[in-house]
Amino acid sequence: EFRRVLFRSEEMAVPANFVSAPADTPSGPPRNVAHAYARLARALESGTPVDPDFDAAIGIHKVIDAIERSSAERRTVVV
Repeated sequence: EFRRVLFRSEEMAVPANFVSAPADTPSGPPRNVAHAYARLARALESGTPVDPDFDAAIGIHKVIDAIERSSAERRTVVV
């Protein structure tokens, strides 16, 4: 049953609170950039930190590096 769920591919609706780009923004990189600018604008208007910040980016890159090393070395890499 786990395998069946893991490989099921059906569209899921994106919750409204995760949509910040205009509806007519093309998908892919343009939509990603539009979302980033919208988050930046909200942070600047509210005086809150921009998320994700540089520390979050470092953590994400450590995970990506561990995934690549794990695949290349065929072993578990602890982050």
